[in-house]
Amino acid sequence: MKILIVSNDSAGAEILSSWVRQNPENIYSYILGSPAEKIFRRKITLFNNIAINQLEKIINEFDCVMTGTSQTSDIEKKAIIFSKKNKINVISILDYWVNYSKRFIVNGVFVYPDEIWVMDKYALNNAKKELKGSNIILHSNPYIEELLLKKTPKSHDKFGTNILYVCQPFNESNLTDIEALDYFFSKILKLKSDFKKIRLRLHPLERELKYRSVIKKYINHFEIDIINDSPLSDDLNWSDCVVGMHAQALAVAVEFGVKTFYCIPPKGKKCVLPHIEILNFEKYLELYKLHEN
Repeated sequence: MKILIVSNDSAGAEILSSWVRQNPENIYSYILGSPAEKIFRRKITLFNNIAINQLEKIINEFDCVMTGTSQTSDIEKKAIIFSKKNKINVISILDYWVNYSKRFIVNGVFVYPDEIWVMDKYALNNAKKELKGSNIILHSNPYIEELLLKKTPKSHDKFGTNILYVCQPFNESNLTDIEALDYFFSKILKLKSDFKKIRLRLHPLERELKYRSVIKKYINHFEIDIINDSPLSDDLNWSDCVVGMHAQALAVAVEFGVKTFYCIPPKGKKCVLPHIEILNFEKYLELYKLHEN
């Protein structure tokens, strides 16, 4: 089967690229935005990235189109529109748990693919509520499956000394990602224990200089490493706990069996991830400080 992969965001690209690796019997072509291309170049052998302006011209060459979904890019929406226009089966993958409607609205109208794949029960429930009339199918997550194969035996029962902080681009009217990171450091700074090893995992769209002011503020108190483009499985195997705001990697950490927390300043909205295993970091630290005393 000839399949065209259309993807922009990194999270969806992780799922799609893993699916491609697990289904090598097909012939694949790619139209990828910059974040997605970076993921595919790391995981898939050499391929040509076709320009989006060639989509309408080449789409009839394929038996199926598979897309990611994005709130900021329209290349997946174009793929859905042209696929349906040419009666080619099109499948879209949801990689997150909220804000689904924005991914399928074109000029105020829902444009659904033939199938929408979700990766867990939380996404299934949310998608059924938000995407009325669409064909939603629950699938296993090929990206998680690959990560779990790389998991090394380790006890995560204790808080430990290795903290992985998952960064993400975030800038709302009352909170920025830089402020959130500063808040996280201010909280662990008050602990008596030697939790000194902090690993900051950057989002694919971020650069090291972004958090320079915060790192400079705390570099004398912690051993801080900045990680860019390393396999998530390596960072999860290293960590004793994972902390962040709303990043998809928190849900992955839950599947990996690592203690997982959201850490958001009081002025920010509560973590939107629905996983009950993701705990409030600040409340956990309060209990830990009582234990220290």
